[in-house]
Amino acid sequence: MPASESSRFRQLPLRQMMRGLARPIATIRLEPNDISKKIGIHFEAARDDLDELQAAVIRTNSGRQFAFVRHRHQPGLGTDILTDEHSSNLERDFQEILRVLPLRRKDVSWMHPKIGHASDGIRHQVNALQTRVAALFAGSNSTWRRGSSRTTRPRAGVIAGRPKTINIFAVDARKTAVAHSAKLAAATKARWAKGKGRQASKKKRRLSAAGRKRLSRLLKARWAARKRAAASRK
Repeated sequence: MPASESSRFRQLPLRQMMRGLARPIATIRLEPNDISKKIGIHFEAARDDLDELQAAVIRTNSGRQFAFVRHRHQPGLGTDILTDEHSSNLERDFQEILRVLPLRRKDVSWMHPKIGHASDGIRHQVNALQTRVAALFAGSNSTWRRGSSRTTRPRAGVIAGRPKTINIFAVDARKTAVAHSAKLAAATKARWAKGKGRQASKKKRRLSAAGRKRLSRLLKARWAARKRAAASRK
């Protein structure tokens, strides 16, 4: 099957998928068939350590790859979007997907917890820098010396290392560690369980047998009262 192409991305066959394309960043409210009709991306049948699935891989003009994965027994509607497990900027990857594909924020039913916090962190850094500059000009925090160009520099913050991630999309299961596979399956099933809980909470409550009997008696009494009222008016 020929690869789908557009001015912003090119679809690749699954055999050309890069290793490590395994980190879920979002779930969109579209099934594979809907994505094929709306975007023109074709899905292939595959299987990982968790379940049978349908998957598709694209490469954007930036050179990054993204995968769309829908497991057969995944609860609820939607398709997961995966990025490189070593990506240091999930917000950038998410925004790139929104730019490349005709998707909107409301099409997204789940986002990785780190998405959205990046912009908050940048805003906090800008506010801190503005405060430091204001203090510098006010002379309260300056260490300028006459005839000297030396100043005290704030110590750079320690950048936390990237958290260890797990390959959740192992096409070749033999290359995936057993412990990683088990941890992956547990994490994914836990996320699915949360989705099932939200769906169950939205279901309509059903009356018990005793409740239906009470409701029936009330309705019959109301109907009898209406009949008597109608008869008295004649």
